[in-house]
Amino acid sequence: MEGSFDIDTLEFFEVNWDEKDNNDDVCFDAYSEKQLAKTTRVVNEQLFASHFQLGDSVVDYLFERYAYHVTCHLLVQKGKFFNIVISLRKK
Repeated sequence: MEGSFDIDTLEFFEVNWDEKDNNDDVCFDAYSEKQLAKTTRVVNEQLFASHFQLGDSVVDYLFERYAYHVTCHLLVQKGKFFNIVISLRKK
């Protein structure tokens, strides 16, 4: 039913890709980049494999390239997520 809820709270905030990193300096931690790539793979692998009908070797190659690009990006700049928190209240 449309219009059944009102927005109680709406917040936007940034979070570092590396949950252990609370400082804003650019730094390189190869372990963190590998963990980020693995986490992304866990979340997306099945979606990519089934949607694009990819074989295991293609998925392996895709995420190896992704890990490389994440590492290159984080050498230069901090990675950030943008989170949105929405709290609804029933009318």
